[in-house]
Amino acid sequence: NGAITDVSDEDFTITAASFITVSAPNGGESWHAATQHTITWDDNIIEDVRIDLYKAGVFNCTINNEVTILFPINLYGTPESEKTVFVNLSIPNNIPDTVIYKITAFDADHGGEDPPEGQFFINGNEAIDLFPGANQENGNDIINDFTFNIPSSWLVDGTNELRFVRLYSTGFRIEAATVLIDSVSDFGNNTYTWNIPASTTPDSDYTVKVTSVTEPNVFDFSNNSFTVSESLIPIEFAVDFIVYDNCSHSSTLTFGTAPNATECFDSVFDLYAPPAPPPFTYDSRFVSCSEDLIKDIRAPNTNSIMIWDVYYRPESSCDPVSFSWSLIELPTEGNFTLIDFVTGGSLVNVDMRISNSFTDVLDLGHLQIVFNHNNTISLAINDGWNMVSLPLEVEDNFYKTLFPNALDGTLFGFNGSYYNSDTVQVEEGYWLRFGAAEVIHIEGLEIPLMDLDLNLGWNMIGGPACDIAFSSALDPGGIIIPGTLFGFNGSYFSAATLEQGLGYWIRTNASGTITLDCSAPAILPKGSNGEPFLTDLSEFITVEVEDGKANGQILYFGGKLEQNVSIESFSLPPLPPPGLFDARTSGGYRLSESDEIEIVVQSDNFPLRVRMTETYDGIADKYLIKEFAGKVEVGEREISDGIEVVISNKNVSLLKIQLVSILPSRFVLEQNYPNPFNPTTIIKYELPTKSNVILKIINSIGQEITTLINEKKAAGIYEVEFDASNLASGIYFYRIRAGEFVETKKMILLH
Repeated sequence: NGAITDVSDEDFTITAASFITVSAPNGGESWHAATQHTITWDDNIIEDVRIDLYKAGVFNCTINNEVTILFPINLYGTPESEKTVFVNLSIPNNIPDTVIYKITAFDADHGGEDPPEGQFFINGNEAIDLFPGANQENGNDIINDFTFNIPSSWLVDGTNELRFVRLYSTGFRIEAATVLIDSVSDFGNNTYTWNIPASTTPDSDYTVKVTSVTEPNVFDFSNNSFTVSESLIPIEFAVDFIVYDNCSHSSTLTFGTAPNATECFDSVFDLYAPPAPPPFTYDSRFVSCSEDLIKDIRAPNTNSIMIWDVYYRPESSCDPVSFSWSLIELPTEGNFTLIDFVTGGSLVNVDMRISNSFTDVLDLGHLQIVFNHNNTISLAINDGWNMVSLPLEVEDNFYKTLFPNALDGTLFGFNGSYYNSDTVQVEEGYWLRFGAAEVIHIEGLEIPLMDLDLNLGWNMIGGPACDIAFSSALDPGGIIIPGTLFGFNGSYFSAATLEQGLGYWIRTNASGTITLDCSAPAILPKGSNGEPFLTDLSEFITVEVEDGKANGQILYFGGKLEQNVSIESFSLPPLPPPGLFDARTSGGYRLSESDEIEIVVQSDNFPLRVRMTETYDGIADKYLIKEFAGKVEVGEREISDGIEVVISNKNVSLLKIQLVSILPSRFVLEQNYPNPFNPTTIIKYELPTKSNVILKIINSIGQEITTLINEKKAAGIYEVEFDASNLASGIYFYRIRAGEFVETKKMILLH
């Protein structure tokens, strides 16, 4: 307003600022973490540079000299008001006094927290408040007794343990506490080779700034964004192993393998664990090469066992410690076992492919994760003949290498007929004979998926390295005949599951390929409850044939299959080796729709036992069982429902069960028995021809009490039980009507 006039005439100088332009990355690049790239700029004025990385305009880290002070600090049991930190921090003499510095909490799990009141200046010897009520004493070279109050948000959840603390400067320029590179010539003509850390967070808005450490008037105004993408360094697998105590303290350890990793710490893959907290506090970590890690990625090794040592402890009074992991994160190959260190697996032995958690109730404090790249299967072998297969890739597939105690020359495969072999091929099934029962252990690289090339007709097959439901088989050509998967355990049995290491028979209606995949879900027919084949056989007569070692087979005859069910679904595989039990129809089936059945039998273990079971409520027919040695009949006897016939003649190779007609010649209603009765009685009747039958109960005044039968019946002799538990004592009548035949009889109920 003219009242005050500046009449000073002191001269001053305005010096032009120097500018740096980053030419690479200059915008749009996509660089992958864990790769190497060159940062370049176009200024030759500065002699010492500082290169910083920004993400979305926020300082991220110093590329060529990151200023990070990590001091893990235990404050357990310290009152909130007294939680302070004391640290000596070296400060270079050439740090300008115009730069703002900050102290923040930082760790890999929680990220960084950057409270605005955490800013301070380094300014000569002046004491500056870092937080309200806190003091710091500044010296030219040393900050002594560096103290500040701890915000509760800086503490690990549920504990009094401080996270990592990071000291760094803020503002447009980020100053280094020490100078790593002091001459532009050290960069090789304004270039710097940057090894991007594998842990760099992928983002599309990174920028690089180059500044001078000693010249405050040199600025980098370039703002060209570029992208850092995920690392291209392959990791074969990485499994998160979660450790937690009974008070919800938890941490995640990660183990795995990668082609470029080593057995010890790799900055590209691994992460150090923080220093161990004091006793009686929760902790977990890997120990590898005498170093503590929370992430331990090893070099693959298919020829030896790999072990991760896990050390852990609960918070005081928070035991036990538990562990969990995801089954789907485990690689498809190899065995993973969680064992105790003390005994090597006697106290703790957990198959990590089957279970996904474990609780250490013994408070061991040290477990081992054991990875055996080769899979080991255990196979229970029976005395005599077995059907076997190989679900693993092995170095030596000679049958005596895999099965040392097998009898010489007894390995047989099948390709339309049996053939002798001395090697075991994957996907194939074999007969193999042993002199005694034993358990075989075979080690090799597991095969989780198999494509089986099948011939028309019967095939001997083996499955992959798992127990797999056959309903999960991929059959694009529809070549599998339902109901024809058979295993062997002394006799053929209809199977629903292929167990690894065993051989099986399967029949096809054409040649083609099916796929067995351990990861494929089973698809069961509705209502099957896991049965290998589902159809109604209730109208069939069953015949059970069993030898002296209880090896048996169930056969069916005398009924009709459903219209959409083929008799081929009841075919049996080729005969087993001589002397083994087998029973089948003369056509090679386990079912006949005829009223009679011929059964071919073989066994070295007589006597044979034969039982027949009829499935309807009357006995209309009489059956004879005839025994043949070759073509010569050597015996004949009657066989009826539920009666066991014993055949001791070891020369018998064929049985014929034949129908003998005993049809009634007239209609008959017999007197009930017993009579008088209390409370049940049996009523029998005979039909010479198929008839519509109605059988009713009537009281003494002619009232109908109940109808026992009202249906069409074939010619035959029948009986029915009448239960009068709910009726009063007295005289009752029962009346039958069968076509034109009508008859009534009296009975007496006495309670």
